[in-house]
Amino acid sequence: MVLNPYPLPAIETGAGFACWSESIELVTTTAPEFIDLTEQVERIVARSTVADGLAVVFSRHTTAAITLNELEPLLLEDMAEFLDRMAPRGHDYRHNDFTVRTVNMTPDESPNGHAHCLQLMLGGSQTIPIRDGRLALGQWQRIFMVELDRARTREAVVQTFGLARPAGPPPVGLRRSASAGRAESESSGGPNPEHTRARPIGRALVCSGLPGVSLRRLPAGSASSSGGTSDGRRCGGAKCPSKPPCRAS
Repeated sequence: MVLNPYPLPAIETGAGFACWSESIELVTTTAPEFIDLTEQVERIVARSTVADGLAVVFSRHTTAAITLNELEPLLLEDMAEFLDRMAPRGHDYRHNDFTVRTVNMTPDESPNGHAHCLQLMLGGSQTIPIRDGRLALGQWQRIFMVELDRARTREAVVQTFGLARPAGPPPVGLRRSASAGRAESESSGGPNPEHTRARPIGRALVCSGLPGVSLRRLPAGSASSSGGTSDGRRCGGAKCPSKPPCRAS
């Protein structure tokens, strides 16, 4: 029995550790709502240049979860009914009693005890392996943000880290040793130092402001023409931190 049919990747000269982070900002429309982030995460992984490593998708909220499951309309209805049975919205939650509760109260506070309980069950993040620059998802697996409270603006942070491809083309005369699975230089001077440095840690923020995401799938092109970034800063045009620059630039 073959336990691991995938060979270990050969490390190219110039490859190094890389870390990349972007935020996906979206607007939910109802609850529960399953928003498919898979295509957005795949685009971020491609921009990150991480060839083999991990991608973490993290919700910055306590009433919006991140989970992996199948994108099938009837199944999504089943899962929505299941969530309602697990933590009914109309149940008597102490968190919802604003006559006695005094902690973490805001002017627009929502009676959302059920949403906190569901997020506790579903979890706030998922970690997906990256193999050869692609998410190693199963055939039917999709990455969902699950809105559990009400229509509002949400943010998911995607961070990738691992072994990155070289920043530039390999040096002249570089060849891969098939037996040892490593790169060797045919020149007597050894590999070019320009190609042996690890890629620096990078951080980018995708421009925010999706049109209202109504139901299942987040569109692939989520850059906003408003020019805002997910941390509230304006897009800097040619200096936009998104790589490649967002449409607002």
